[in-house]
Amino acid sequence: MITYYIEKDDKIIFASTDLQTIQNTVKFSGYAEADIQETERPIVKVHGGYEFADTSEYQAEFARQEQERINQEAEQFLNDTDWMVIRHRDQLALGIPTSLTEEEFRQLLLDRQAARDQVIRQ
Repeated sequence: MITYYIEKDDKIIFASTDLQTIQNTVKFSGYAEADIQETERPIVKVHGGYEFADTSEYQAEFARQEQERINQEAEQFLNDTDWMVIRHRDQLALGIPTSLTEEEFRQLLLDRQAARDQVIRQ
């Protein structure tokens, strides 16, 4: 797939797979028609601009953002299930019937450990 883009000061300032969109941008922004370039390299929008998605800088930033998302989801799961662990242990300590079966509680603990294993602390 061909992507059209406008570059200024070695930075991609606009990109689209639709040539008409780029031509309209050029027409109304004051850039010369010659400023339109085309590539088959993937371009993605990041931090209010655009970058080639196949650069090592983009790949590193993408990996960092993905790990941050994984960390947040794992930490949210742990926070959301703390009360279930506490309730089960309290019920055992009080000698009353538990809300979770031993199998359910074991699975909860395994799921929580898996969430902890996903989190990378920096």
